[in-house]
Amino acid sequence: MVLTFAEAANHVTKNPNVALYGMTPKAAIKLLRVRKTYDNTNGLSATDPYLDAQTTEAAFDALVRNERRIETVLEGTRFYDLRRWTTDADWESVINKPVHRVFITKTSASPLTFSYRFDEPVEDRAFPSPYNPIPYNEILRMSKLVQNEGWSSWN
Repeated sequence: MVLTFAEAANHVTKNPNVALYGMTPKAAIKLLRVRKTYDNTNGLSATDPYLDAQTTEAAFDALVRNERRIETVLEGTRFYDLRRWTTDADWESVINKPVHRVFITKTSASPLTFSYRFDEPVEDRAFPSPYNPIPYNEILRMSKLVQNEGWSSWN
C-alpha cells in the first residue's frame, strides 16, 4: 500500500517533496525502508542520500519502480506492473522479453564456492496483447462482450 501511495502521490503532486493527505511520496518510501525486519532489527538508517537526491517526478518514479521490483519480487505482480507502466507503442518490447533464471554451480567444496550464470533462459514470452483474455464462459454468458484484442482464437 505504501508503494502504491508513493507512486500515485508522486504523479498527482508532480513533486516528491509535496505532501498529499499528510505525507510526501518521499516520506512514504522512507517509512517503508526504515521498518523493522523479520529478525526484529531496524531497516535502513534514517538518512538516505539516494532517496534524498531524487528531486524530480521522473527520477522519483524510477526509484519507486525499482523499489516495487525489489519489494514484490515473489508476489507475481511484476507482469501487471510492467503492463501498467507501458504505453500502446512500447508494450511488446517491455512485456515480450525472454525470462531468465540464475544457474548456480558448486565450484569447490573447500572452501565452499559457487559460480553464477544469469543468462539461463526459462521462457520466451510472446503475448499477443497487453491485456489478459476474457474467460470463455464470460463471453458465452454475455452476448455483447467482445474478446480483448489479440485473443480472438482463445477459448
